[in-house]
Amino acid sequence: MTTLAGEYLASDSAVPLRDALLDPTTAPVPIDAAAVEVIRCKYRVGESLRVLYRCATSAGERFVTVRATAGRAPRWWMFPDDRRLPGIDALLAPSPAMVAMARRRAWVRSEVVEYAPERSITVRAVDADGNAIAYVKQYAAGDRDVDALAARYDHVARALGASGVPRPLGWASTSGVLALETAPGTRCADLAPVAAPSSALMGRAIAAFHEVPVLAGTPPFGRLGPRRVERSAEVLAMARPDLAPAARDLARRLATTRLDGTPVMVHGDCHPKNAIVDGDRLTLIDLDQAGRGAAAADIGSLLARVRVVGITGGDPTTAAQLADAFLAGYASQRALPDRAAIRWHTAAALVVEQAVRAVNRVRPDVLAHLADVLGAAADLLPPGSP
Repeated sequence: MTTLAGEYLASDSAVPLRDALLDPTTAPVPIDAAAVEVIRCKYRVGESLRVLYRCATSAGERFVTVRATAGRAPRWWMFPDDRRLPGIDALLAPSPAMVAMARRRAWVRSEVVEYAPERSITVRAVDADGNAIAYVKQYAAGDRDVDALAARYDHVARALGASGVPRPLGWASTSGVLALETAPGTRCADLAPVAAPSSALMGRAIAAFHEVPVLAGTPPFGRLGPRRVERSAEVLAMARPDLAPAARDLARRLATTRLDGTPVMVHGDCHPKNAIVDGDRLTLIDLDQAGRGAAAADIGSLLARVRVVGITGGDPTTAAQLADAFLAGYASQRALPDRAAIRWHTAAALVVEQAVRAVNRVRPDVLAHLADVLGAAADLLPPGSP
C-alpha cells in the first residue's frame, strides 16, 4: 500500500504528521527495519490517524502500529501488544480454554488472517496437518455484542442451510471471541479475473439472505441513513474543500429523495471479499454489519463498488457485465427492489462507502477520481431533484 495523501487531501492541522506517517520512506518506525510497508490505515479528518506497518527486520517480519491523535504525541506499539485486544496470546497460541470454546480439539496453532489494530483480529485455527478447522475472531472490548452476533449467525445458518453462512462453534462474551466453521472454496475477490458467474452466484446468495426472517432484536442498518449521509458530506468537504459544494448538494438531494421499502435482513457488507465460491455454491461470511434495512442497501453497495472499479481504471464493459450478472442472479431468486430505490442506494453508497472510505483509508486510486465518483452518484438521482 503506497500513499500520496498530500497530493489528494487538504492539509490537516490536527494531524500534522499525517503525510510523514503514511509515507513508508519517512515514517519514524521505532525499530531497525530494512523495508517498511503501510498495510492498513484509518484516518479521521481533524481527529486522528492509525497506521499499521509491515517491517522487514533481521529477525523476520514485525508489525508496528502508530496512533496520532489531535493534541497528543504519536503512540507506537508492536504486535501482539494491543491495549484494546487483551489476551491475543491465548488466541495466537491457543490456550486450553480457547480450544474448548471453539470446540476444536485438533486446534494446535493459529495463522493470522487479518489484524485491525485496536479493533479486531481474525485467525485461522489449524490442525497438526495444516488444515483449517475454524476461524476465530476477537473484537475490542465493548465493541461488539458477541452473544447477539453468534445468535445472528445461527439464525441465518438455520434458515439458509449448510452453505449459506458459517455456523457459530462457540463464543465468549467476556473476551469478545467468536469461533465459526470454515467455508470450503475461494473468495470471489481472489478469483482471477472476477467473473460474471461468481457475480451471479453472489446475487442469488444475497437474495436468499434477504428472504431470511428478520431476527428479533436485530439492529437497524443505519450506514446509509440521513445522518450518515450528512456526516459523510462534511467529511468530504473537510478533506477536499474543492468538492465541498458537490458533496453537500448530494447530501441535500439524497435527503429529499430517500427510498427504502419493507425491511429485510441486510448483510451490510456486500462485496467479493465476503463471498466464498465452491463450484456452484456461494457462502456469505462476515455478518458484523448485518442489520434490519432495505434490500436495496446491499444491492446498491455492490453496484457502487463495481461502478468505482470502472471509474478508477478498470474496464467499464466488464464492470457493467458484473453488475448485470449480480442483478440477474438476484432476480432469479427474488424480485428486485424498485429501480428507483436501487439507484438511490447506489448513489448513497458511492458517497458514504466509496468516497468517504477512500478518505478514511487513504486510497489514492479512488481519491484521484473523487470528483467522478460524486458525479456518478449525482447522475443516479432523479433529474431536477432539489
